[in-house]
Amino acid sequence: MSIGTSLCAASGWWPDFEHLMDDRALIGGCLTAPGEGGLHVFRVRGQGVDRLLDHVFRPATGGRASGLRYGHLMDGDRVVDEVVVVHGGNGEAEISTHGGDGVRAAVTSLLERSGVTVVEAGGLLVEDRPGPAIGAEARDGLSRARCVQGLLFYLAALEGGLAAEVSAVRDVVSRDPDAAIRTSLVRRIDALLGRAPFGCAFGAPPVILVAGPPNAGKSTLANRLIGRDRCIVNPEPGTTRDLVGEDLGLDGYPFRIVDSAGVRDTDDPVEAAGVQRTLAAGVDADLILLVVDGSVSLPADPHLERLTARPGVILVLNKQDLGAGPDPDGLARRLRCPVVRVSALEGFGADVLVGEALFRSPFRGPATRDFPCPFTERQLRCLQAARRAVRDDPGAASGPLTEMLEGVS
Repeated sequence: MSIGTSLCAASGWWPDFEHLMDDRALIGGCLTAPGEGGLHVFRVRGQGVDRLLDHVFRPATGGRASGLRYGHLMDGDRVVDEVVVVHGGNGEAEISTHGGDGVRAAVTSLLERSGVTVVEAGGLLVEDRPGPAIGAEARDGLSRARCVQGLLFYLAALEGGLAAEVSAVRDVVSRDPDAAIRTSLVRRIDALLGRAPFGCAFGAPPVILVAGPPNAGKSTLANRLIGRDRCIVNPEPGTTRDLVGEDLGLDGYPFRIVDSAGVRDTDDPVEAAGVQRTLAAGVDADLILLVVDGSVSLPADPHLERLTARPGVILVLNKQDLGAGPDPDGLARRLRCPVVRVSALEGFGADVLVGEALFRSPFRGPATRDFPCPFTERQLRCLQAARRAVRDDPGAASGPLTEMLEGVS
């Protein structure tokens, strides 16, 4: 699994470990459980974080590590791992690495030799004390996270923001609030419910269906987004006759991409079955990348127009490396869906396509750390039950809110 893209190797550079050892205030460690697969996240805290990152982190694009940056973690002139660093300038940083016990041990050793006092995860987390059930769900999500933003989201959930908001609402409903306060409580619960699609999408990633006519470059585009040759690619039209699914990350957010059979009229019974599966999958997909050969004019096709009529469709004019085809603005007006020009073979336009996909997904919502956000179906059920009770019998809302925080006893 690749965390970043187009990262440069670094060589001939050696960190000044003795200089780093001057700062004894740094503490850090791994927040994720040992084991193979997935990702690990390390947190480092203290006044010397900036200096530490300057010495052990090489951003892919140069400059200092601030915000969210891709790059390499360096041990002398040796690359330890391809990583993502999140640093908000507040004396704390998270370093997300590949999974596996070998990577975990190597990064831990590097931090120790760089002046960091390594502690257990409990010393780096403010646990969700008022909401043990929410904390347990966040830890479970953290153990399953396969993308950087998922790690950050579940870490934020562990630190109590959601539990604190639910506890505050429960405290108010227990005091027999008047009508005006009940209305404000409904608004607070509605705000949580409104953010829920964002949080729940980390546990149930949005599905992207890649559809379109045969030989339009669907599999090449899917491989481009995934970052490796996972799907069947063949110049023969109609090669992909079934649905091929794969998990992937787009800008650190989890998705599942499904490469489909080409959509066209056909007498081949096997290919026809694949087309029907594509059309059925389109009903369940959160997003559809409708890929066409953008180097030639786009003929009228009832199957394609059927797909563009539904929400969540992005028309992808592929093969732009072969020359310009139809006018994207005219197509967008005619089909009433966004149009993106790409070359799946060369990578042109892929970043624009990723941006469109994110904007039309649940991840267009709040930043991972800024707002309390429900993230499981159980939490949603509890909030919905509390909302129903608040207006007529506020005291009855305490039950589902307590269940949300503490679970079923």
